[in-house]
Amino acid sequence: ASAVDEVLPVVLASGKPAVWGTTGYVWPNNLAQKIKAHQTRWVIAPNYSLSMILTKQAIAAFRPAKTLLPSPIFTIKETHHIHKIDQPSGTALDWQKTLGQPVSFNSTRQGDVVGQHCLNIETQFESIQIKHIAKDRSLFAQGALWAAKQLISEPLDTGLLSLEDLINASIKTRS
Repeated sequence: ASAVDEVLPVVLASGKPAVWGTTGYVWPNNLAQKIKAHQTRWVIAPNYSLSMILTKQAIAAFRPAKTLLPSPIFTIKETHHIHKIDQPSGTALDWQKTLGQPVSFNSTRQGDVVGQHCLNIETQFESIQIKHIAKDRSLFAQGALWAAKQLISEPLDTGLLSLEDLINASIKTRS
């Protein structure tokens, strides 16, 4: 995140598609307009695990839980390696946004943990968990390379895209 301010104007001026996986950085409010003005496409995602999109779809299914379940308590527990600076992680914040409910965060930094996220929905009578464990960092590189290929090969509009946008476009062109 500390390098973004320095490289952002250079990448933008290049007019080339870009894939960003930086968390802990507050992007400029007018970034989408700048990307469109340079007639290019960027994707910014807190996590490039492609299965994370399916996990987020499962989380989105629990948006009405506050109305359907008796007094649910939402907690997101996330664990990462000791060098990860942002707490909670970008993925944990993205999960909260997807859920659309206030959550309590439990962030742990230990050893060389790649990334573990667990949404827990607790009521008086049940506990529901949605969990994602990244076993190897190559998972994120694989997803970022896939995203870069999509930016170059798929007929996408210019502008700022999400990983979900790329996956939906890919599914649409293959069906």
